[in-house]
Amino acid sequence: STKDILAALCAPVARTVAAEASFNNELGVPLTLCRLEHDTEVCVLELAMRGLGQIAYLADIAGPDVGVITSVGPAHLELVGSLAAVAEAKAELLAALPTGAAAVVPDNVPELEPHLRDDLEVRRFGRDQILDYEIVDDFARVQYRLGQRELALRFNFTARHHALNALAALHAYDLLGLPLDEARRGSSQIAFSRWRGDEIPLPGGGVLINDAYNANPISMRAAIDHLVERAHERRSIAVLGEMA
Repeated sequence: STKDILAALCAPVARTVAAEASFNNELGVPLTLCRLEHDTEVCVLELAMRGLGQIAYLADIAGPDVGVITSVGPAHLELVGSLAAVAEAKAELLAALPTGAAAVVPDNVPELEPHLRDDLEVRRFGRDQILDYEIVDDFARVQYRLGQRELALRFNFTARHHALNALAALHAYDLLGLPLDEARRGSSQIAFSRWRGDEIPLPGGGVLINDAYNANPISMRAAIDHLVERAHERRSIAVLGEMA
């Protein structure tokens, strides 16, 4: 979702190529890079992590200039075993960045701290940078603080957790040297990949939220919170598959 938000922000102000759907592995990343043209200014990639060594492999192909770690949570533990190992796997992106490059990382993640490098410009993002959030006519209005600056944007999403994803994307957008004053041009044009909170109207005024692409404890909690918030005190039914 962060990838989709960043792509939408960049597209109106820079010639942008972005990964489609979940083209995020050893097949999808090269397929996205094959779409680059001589005049492409920004390429937005997602590098998948299922185990140790995989982000390092993909980063070697991609050669990133700005790295974004969206979260460190209990995902793929069946392969890596612990939260510290998840942080180690995610930090392979930081290790791949050249000296002087920029990284965007979540605040208050102690497992990530040993992997931060002094020769990188590090931006931290967290909920304390979200000053206000409200839903108006199926759009989210969010007030952010980025450094010494405040920024209000209107997004075409309603899930509260996307406000944090958008904050990470905004930091990356700013680090790319793109104009923050122009971010609003793309913020209401986000096209999320399928099954990430798709909303389908049902007879009788109901709504089905299809958030079935993948799950871990953090994303499941966010999906349930979003379901209850969208229900507006109506009955909420969660149909949950196994996380295995």
